[in-house]
Amino acid sequence: MRPRHLRLATTVALPLLAASAQTRADEGMWLPEQLPALAETLAARGLELPAAQLADLDAYPLSAIISLGGCSASFVSDDGLAVTNHHCVGDALQHNSTEERNLIEDGYYAATRADELWAGPGSRIYVTTRITDVTSDVLGAIPEGASDVERFEAIELATKELVTACEAPGGVRCEVADFFAGAEFRLLERMEIQDVRLVYAPAESIGFYGGDDDNWMWPRHTGDWSFLRAYVSPSGAPAPYSPDNVPYHPATHLELRQEDLEDGDFVMVAGYPGGTYRYRTGAEMAWARDVTYPWNIATMTDLIAILDAVAAADPAAEVRVSDFRFGLSNYLKNNEGMLDSFRAGGAVERAQARDAALRASLAARTDDEARAWLAATDELTQTLEEGRETDERDRTLGWMGWSVDALSVASTAYWLAVEREKPDLERDSGYQERDWTRIRERVARLETSFVTEADSRMLDYFAHRLDGLGEPDLAPALDLLRELGAAPASGRGRGAGADAGDGDVLARGVRAAYAATLLTDSDARLSLLDASRVDLEQSRDPIVRLAVALYPLRRAIDDEANARDGALGRLRPQVLAAVRELSTAPIYPDANSTLRVTFGNVAGYPGPDGVWYLPFTTANGVAAKHTGVFPFDAPDALLDAIANDQRGPWLSPGLGAVPVNFLSTLDTTGGNSGSATLDSRGRLCGLLFDGNYESMASDWLFDPVRTRSIHVSTAYMLWVMSEVDHTDRLLDELGVAH
Repeated sequence: MRPRHLRLATTVALPLLAASAQTRADEGMWLPEQLPALAETLAARGLELPAAQLADLDAYPLSAIISLGGCSASFVSDDGLAVTNHHCVGDALQHNSTEERNLIEDGYYAATRADELWAGPGSRIYVTTRITDVTSDVLGAIPEGASDVERFEAIELATKELVTACEAPGGVRCEVADFFAGAEFRLLERMEIQDVRLVYAPAESIGFYGGDDDNWMWPRHTGDWSFLRAYVSPSGAPAPYSPDNVPYHPATHLELRQEDLEDGDFVMVAGYPGGTYRYRTGAEMAWARDVTYPWNIATMTDLIAILDAVAAADPAAEVRVSDFRFGLSNYLKNNEGMLDSFRAGGAVERAQARDAALRASLAARTDDEARAWLAATDELTQTLEEGRETDERDRTLGWMGWSVDALSVASTAYWLAVEREKPDLERDSGYQERDWTRIRERVARLETSFVTEADSRMLDYFAHRLDGLGEPDLAPALDLLRELGAAPASGRGRGAGADAGDGDVLARGVRAAYAATLLTDSDARLSLLDASRVDLEQSRDPIVRLAVALYPLRRAIDDEANARDGALGRLRPQVLAAVRELSTAPIYPDANSTLRVTFGNVAGYPGPDGVWYLPFTTANGVAAKHTGVFPFDAPDALLDAIANDQRGPWLSPGLGAVPVNFLSTLDTTGGNSGSATLDSRGRLCGLLFDGNYESMASDWLFDPVRTRSIHVSTAYMLWVMSEVDHTDRLLDELGVAH
């Protein structure tokens, strides 16, 4: 499954675009504004709508395309009903689950509007209403002769001012995003719907059929869909969750395709892809292959083992950690696929050869522009080398900061307290007043996912990894834990929390910290966000003390990263300018969680020697895979329907069964999960939910031969809703006969 965004930054990336016409036919995550220029290509591929219509945010179908802030979705009714992937509502299912009522396993269907469940704190639906080019406002704010730090700070201030003015009327969430590596900037205005409710999700044995075994693989038989609903105040304005709120009425909603989809049919996806790295250097790609991905894989494998051990000992914990574990498992397989693709396909070597060809082209020219571009490539290489000596330390601290919840809350509270002392526009991004509600919601959501044993084991894990690095800057934090581990426990005369024969003072310190901290309690975590800097610095809570001890190092790392970002923001656009000049066709910017459209056709692809993968799977394949044991444990009602009820408008005459999943040549990535798959007339014919394992390196270097996206068919969705889960109310709302 396309990975939902984990809370970390990657330091890796890739080179330049492939040049063949066939690559460009399907490669490209296009900005809506770019599509009119591609009108002839779109028409030749099969689009029946005017290309200009796809550039209009107020028109069908883009006005129905929405973001969940990590996944994509689309409106499918006048009453704010939205469809997305099953794996995109995992946190909503977890939020509403208990040990006795496990919605993750059992699924959920709201038989009436009153039964629709609040998705929980922080759940959002974003409707993009306006995109404005603000390049001159942002780049014009940089003083002449500015240093890289000053450049970064000038851009930060300019974007904050633009966002503040944009959000002043209320009800919207604005963002300034950079495109083409920082050569262009656009102000994005989005309606922010704050009351999101869970309407229907099939059982895990449908929505995640095949589990990790089938994840990123083909053939696939996964029913990866769910429904949410957007609610607003009675006046129609966005408002926090309230029983008094009413369904939102979108400007348009998607129509559903009724007829059969066939091999070769035109399809397109509209959504919010998270991030690609296609304009990065071959050296960056080599670093990803040799350092970043192996480190990530080892770390995630260890964290999953910790979560599994805790879940095995405590059924209640299993429900609480399930969404985090899913994200880790999904991202783990993604990283494994990236690494396999790099090693098997020679992508790094091709990227390095492409870089060399660019340098040779520039070196052969004698004009000032080419010399400037060549100098920029040299300086970019040098800048990228900076900071790599502390890369493992910084990456370990980053992962510890977002995976250890108690420490994350304490660190956030202290950073927030420091930033609150500044004027709002001088505060770090993410800590301005506009962000405070979001911070509180993230912390509040821990009430249904926090597990003390899992959290303490993960802190212990990262503390020992940091200790092994021997970094002097880590001494204050690690010494604090050792101090706790060496202190005698009250009434026992031994190290706090020590077991007989346990000589690991660091491990004892972690156990002592969790025995003494108040941050295992939800109310205590929330109240900490209101504490002053002085209060936090004087706190005796051991987790708070640890966060305060880590702050100087975290601040220094952040300052160094800002200076590097200022340099990269100056250099990357120069290198990309050379690429754009040498390109013979339009190019698109890297994905960055902004609205994009990609297009292609339904198509299979070549597998291992002698194998050709067909583009469709069917319900018969679900039954063939069924073993009765997770993850191939299809529900009895589904198996009965497969045997007896494959009929009606959902049966494909050509396949002789109900289609389940299908392949396309579309260019997609993480964040596209839940994106509407549209036919030539803009009707919903499926939902994008994954890519094939062989093409994972296409986030860096597009492979036109083997890159495929995987979609769940609306035919399977509607057939299950009608014949298995009997969601009659929703089928009526969708205008589907049943």
